[in-house]
Amino acid sequence: MAAPASNPHDSLFRALLDDPGRAAVVVREFLPPAIASLITPEPPRLIDGSFIDETLADSQSDRLFEVKLTSGGTAFVYVLMEHKSSLDARTPLQLLSYMVRIWDRFAGSRRDRLRALPPILPIVVYHGRRRWTVADTLLDCVDTGGNSAIADYVRALRYEVHDLGRREDDRLSASPEVAAVWLALKYVSHSNAPPEAIIRVMARLSDGTLLAQQIVRYILDRQQWIDADHWKQFAAEAKPGMEDSMVSLAAQEWLKQGKAEGMAEGKAEGLRSARRDDLLDILEARFGLVDQSFRERINAMSADDLRPLLRRAATAPTIADVLDGVSSH
Repeated sequence: MAAPASNPHDSLFRALLDDPGRAAVVVREFLPPAIASLITPEPPRLIDGSFIDETLADSQSDRLFEVKLTSGGTAFVYVLMEHKSSLDARTPLQLLSYMVRIWDRFAGSRRDRLRALPPILPIVVYHGRRRWTVADTLLDCVDTGGNSAIADYVRALRYEVHDLGRREDDRLSASPEVAAVWLALKYVSHSNAPPEAIIRVMARLSDGTLLAQQIVRYILDRQQWIDADHWKQFAAEAKPGMEDSMVSLAAQEWLKQGKAEGMAEGKAEGLRSARRDDLLDILEARFGLVDQSFRERINAMSADDLRPLLRRAATAPTIADVLDGVSSH
């Protein structure tokens, strides 16, 4: 199976939100309705850059968007995803520091902008197993001694929390693609995800999209126990009559993995062995048990012979077509 990415959660998060249409769905579904109604139908504009601390880069991901308001102004929507397995009581303070960085970059050296900062609407997405119990306003972190005057003075600085683990699956999103990402983060991010959860994610994937490919990569990365037989079974249940497309996506990921493993081993035999195993995995996923005569032909091939067959195996209609024209050694 594929070697774990440095931060597969971040890759999936970005694949979801880098599309303006899907970003618009997330913004409208996750902001309070009264706030969402103040945003125009125009898709949010992605603002380049990240504002999280470098020391937290492996446990947090962020995306900043600019949205237009029906009143004529603009606002920022800041989406922060928490990847930590344990809750961090510092999240409100971290959010505040990120918001200050956003405003500071917006203002730059223009003093006039310091009196006209756009509002920032923070959203926190969390997919840990424990229920989110961290304070959702900065005010709850401050000891005001029960004094309402001090509380009013400090103000709330509230943010929206969306604890995926506490939301019902059918209420994660009205968009199947967005729901597939939230389901993947809810279940697949943890080891040994139940097969039925993986099947629910796969059932929501749209054929031929980059996001579907990213989700398949995420599943295979996080669930190292999934082999070709498992994947073919899941695909048949998730996409009856259309499972070939799911199998092909997995085959492409195994193809990439074969290249990476071969480079890492740095030896011709290691490369040949990796490509042979990957080719057999793909063939068994698509066509079932590989005949012994085919296995013997594959075992006799060099790494260079195997390379073009890996790509052919992901799309060829029959196993004979994969080996067509390849001489026996």
